[in-house]
This record gives sequence, C-alpha cells and structure tokens, in this order.
Amino acid sequence: MQAQQTYHKPGLGCWLKAVWNKLAEEQEWRGLAGEDRHRIAQDMAMSDGDLAALVRDGGGSAELEELLARRAAAGKPRLAPELLRDLQRTCAFCADRPDCRDWLAGNGGTGAPAFCPNRDVLAPQG
Repeated sequence: MQAQQTYHKPGLGCWLKAVWNKLAEEQEWRGLAGEDRHRIAQDMAMSDGDLAALVRDGGGSAELEELLARRAAAGKPRLAPELLRDLQRTCAFCADRPDCRDWLAGNGGTGAPAFCPNRDVLAPQG
C-alpha cells in the first residue's frame, strides 16, 4: 500500500493555529462576567470598550514583539514592565499598524519607523 502524501502549504499550520487561538481567546473573553471584564480593564488602566477592542483586534502585539526583538538584538536593555504596558496600549490602538507591518517586512534594521508613536522609547539609543 502506497503512503498517502499530503501537501502542506508553508505557514498554513501557523495560520490555522493563530485562528484557533484567537477564537479561543474571544470565547474566553465572552465567557467572563461583566464585572470581571471591568476589573481587568481597570487593572490595565483602560476603559471597558478599549479592552474589548484590544481583545477583538489582537492589539498589535506581533509588531511590538518584532520591534522589541530588534531592540534586544541591538544589545539594548529590557524595558520596565510598566513601560511595556504603555507601549502595548499605544500599539494596540495605532492606526498605522498596516504601515508598520510593511515597514518591518522591508526593513532589517533596528529602531522603529518615523511614524511610530513609540519610536522614542524603542529607538536603540546609545
């Protein structure tokens, strides 16, 4: 009996996993009681609506993670956790995320693009 060969498109498994994880996150979010969602929003110093949008839209974490990885690769120290929360919030609601993804794809350098509202913090300064 001949073994059946399956063609796997590169990245398809990663994409499916990401979709599955996103659906699980949204289901978990919807399963929380309103007061629990409100408490989480308060802990993150966000409005309930902002936190709901963050969960729904994914928050730009991939772009920020890449920018932070490039900063670390340049030998710069880790940022304080409270500063990271501010960076995450700014990225989450940034209207330039598509431009950021394009910039990251075409730029192998460190730092952040000129349009990035977190540029001053992420720049690999001396």
